[in-house]
Order: sequence, then C-alpha cells, then structure tokens
Amino acid sequence: MPNATPDVMVAFQVIPRVRDGNNFEVVDQAIAVVKASGVPFQVGAMETTMKGELDHLLQIVKDAQQA
Repeated sequence: MPNATPDVMVAFQVIPRVRDGNNFEVVDQAIAVVKASGVPFQVGAMETTMKGELDHLLQIVKDAQQA
C-alpha cells in the first residue's frame, strides 16, 4: 500500500510594493488565488495559512505572488 503524502501547513505574506493603485487590491488578488485553489486556508492580519500537500501549496504561493 503506497504511503500517503502528509499534509503540511504553509503560511505566507504578500507585501505589495505598487507605485500606482491600491496595495489592498494586490493582497485581495493573492487571496483570490488561494480561494480558487480549493485548499483549506485562513487569512490572518499578517499572513495567509493553508493546509495541504507541500508541492501543491508552494505552487499556490507562486501563483498568488504572480497575481
């Protein structure tokens, strides 16, 4: 029987540095990526925490950073 990959918790921050526009919009776009991923998550005051398979979570972080 193959071993299941254990879930991990990953927390990350989005620290926007935009010259024009609203910093909060950048954070909202990153949170939208996390929501769309379908993984369990919690948005805190300073970070977003997600639970799932490590490689999947890291891809979500990359996608959120690109958004």
